[in-house]
Amino acid sequence: MFEHVEQLVSEHAELEIAIADPSVHSDQGRARTLNRRYAEITPTVRAFKEWKQLGEDIAAAQEFLAEDPSFREEIVTITAQREEVEARLRELLIPRDPDDGRDVI
Repeated sequence: MFEHVEQLVSEHAELEIAIADPSVHSDQGRARTLNRRYAEITPTVRAFKEWKQLGEDIAAAQEFLAEDPSFREEIVTITAQREEVEARLRELLIPRDPDDGRDVI
């Protein structure tokens, strides 16, 4: 469903490495560009990781459901959380207006 977000996760990891490199900060323009992109994709990457983790939690709870029926309630709770995160993730994936960061006047 969110396969293309995996590319953002990879880019995010690469940006973390680049930003941590002291030589990048000698070029202020490049450092600013990298930091801006990092800040732009971080909320999406965090939401995706949370969504993915909740999916794994649901799968684990379903495995335990056969042994303990009380996990049914846990599955319902986690599923609701995952749906909320998925809605937030879909909203984050809506393309932004490139002029959002500019002054109005």
